[in-house]
Amino acid sequence: MGECEESFRFKYANIDFGAYDAGKDEVKLKDKVNEATNLVRGIFSPYLAIYSDKKLDTNKLYNIYQGIYTNIETEYQTRMDSSEPFYAISDRYNFSDINKSLNCFRGDCYINNFAYRLNRNFNDPSLPNNDTIIEPETWKNNYDINDTGKWTNISRSDLNAVQMGSWIILKVRSAENYALRSEDHSYVSEEALMGAPRSYYPRRQMMWRGEHKLPDSYLYNDAYRATLGYKCYFTMQDVNYIKDTFSNRIQYSAMAIQDSYKNNYRYSLSTYFRDYSSEYGSITKLVGFEGYLLVVFEHAIGVAVINERVLAGQSDGEPVFINTANVLPEELTIITDTYGSEWSDSVIKSEAGYVYGVDTIAKKIWRVKG
Repeated sequence: MGECEESFRFKYANIDFGAYDAGKDEVKLKDKVNEATNLVRGIFSPYLAIYSDKKLDTNKLYNIYQGIYTNIETEYQTRMDSSEPFYAISDRYNFSDINKSLNCFRGDCYINNFAYRLNRNFNDPSLPNNDTIIEPETWKNNYDINDTGKWTNISRSDLNAVQMGSWIILKVRSAENYALRSEDHSYVSEEALMGAPRSYYPRRQMMWRGEHKLPDSYLYNDAYRATLGYKCYFTMQDVNYIKDTFSNRIQYSAMAIQDSYKNNYRYSLSTYFRDYSSEYGSITKLVGFEGYLLVVFEHAIGVAVINERVLAGQSDGEPVFINTANVLPEELTIITDTYGSEWSDSVIKSEAGYVYGVDTIAKKIWRVKG
């Protein structure tokens, strides 16, 4: 309810604005004052609502079933009264009676405790995992129903930093085993930002701090849902097998930005690469060397200038450069075509600023400096 980008977005609880616009039921607006107690803001999980003409007993247990089940209460009771570890879905038969018709039940059910997080605060776009409040009275001083212009003075970061969290633990009977629950690592950027994957209680404790403003994991029965493997059929072309190798391809990521919440080292487009000639063999190792990229081939050593600039002229005695769109040059500068290395482990950069390598073919140890 509300929006994380705007501090003055919220909801009034227990107010029917449709009835209010029609001039009905105005008594529900009694809490729409500066000291309102029915304002709601944050992210809430879906709830199950029950509509009934009769008053529900809060001390009574209500069972909710899907419409496809028949005699489900009897089947559950039969299972609960049984002391066997597993309840058979049919009677036992001999192999000689296999041609007879069999009466089978839907199968076993699981009875377990299930913990679910009900609400949490927003992840602020500028400070996603912040929980430090700078102005604790920012809402009290700027929320005025008679002057909505003051709402823009409410500090959004402080509202999004309020620690919120409530959990509910239920005993459920289900066709799926909710005890077989796992953490969700599929949201890679979110995990890198918050420092933890989507989890659940009791795998992780009930925490309200900023780094725990994450949704619950919805991976239930992960890897246990299917009892049989899936078959995939692919149409293959009737041609000879072609093996493509990219042993001389250098692929790079996007430019890393300091203090950015986005990890550009993990961001790489399909066009972010450069292929080089294989006349000197395959590339065995890349070494960052004094702002350059040292490229070691099997039988040569080359240098690549990263983000090469072009000299455009002089201005007040200082050279003027123009940046190009090329991250890597089209051709490498070959230092030597006599020595190289076929073993990546033999190329080592020392603390003194030298790069050493062993050429087992030429039986030489080479060194590069400056």
